[in-house]
Amino acid sequence: MPASPAPPTIAAALKARAVLARLLSLLPPAILCGAGGVLLFGDVSPAVRDGAGPIVILAGASAWFLAVGAIDLWRLLKLGSPVLVVDENGILDRRLQSRPVPWTAIRRAEFIAKGGSTLLLGIWGDGVEETLAAGRRRSLLGANLLARRLARRFGLAPLTIDVASLNVSAEALRATIRAHWGEPDARPLPTDLPRRRPRWRLWGGG
Repeated sequence: MPASPAPPTIAAALKARAVLARLLSLLPPAILCGAGGVLLFGDVSPAVRDGAGPIVILAGASAWFLAVGAIDLWRLLKLGSPVLVVDENGILDRRLQSRPVPWTAIRRAEFIAKGGSTLLLGIWGDGVEETLAAGRRRSLLGANLLARRLARRFGLAPLTIDVASLNVSAEALRATIRAHWGEPDARPLPTDLPRRRPRWRLWGGG
């Protein structure tokens, strides 16, 4: 008898436009940092410098966001390719995980879509959080720890994969998951649902 074909696998890389979008997102905080630097150290009148307190404070906050964003982009580029691997070992998003989630541990997989295009893939299962990279399990400000606790509290996926930024189609990803595990669920984002007419108005009117 001929051998049965091996299940499909996926090795997806980042789209170039996703990297470009990350790079462009650093532009506003960089401009604010530059403006703050000019006001602090540039050749400006004392009156202008004295009245620029809010701008300098905003520039300081922007410097923090710029540093965090630059480090995150550098780590992303350092990963190389592939970023997402789906094979017989399970699902591994190297942006988030240090090892794959095995198929036997997955209890639920759900695509989240908007406007007909898949944006996210949520994974629930036993030990999913333990597959996350150390930098995703904890942070200096505890933001990742808080996010994980909120996810558990509201039943959100402990692992959420950004599919829109990868060079893989939702159909191919769905078929690969189906071949290894089963049919994932799908649902639209709340913004895609019909909106009810508001029952109140801010001011008069019929």
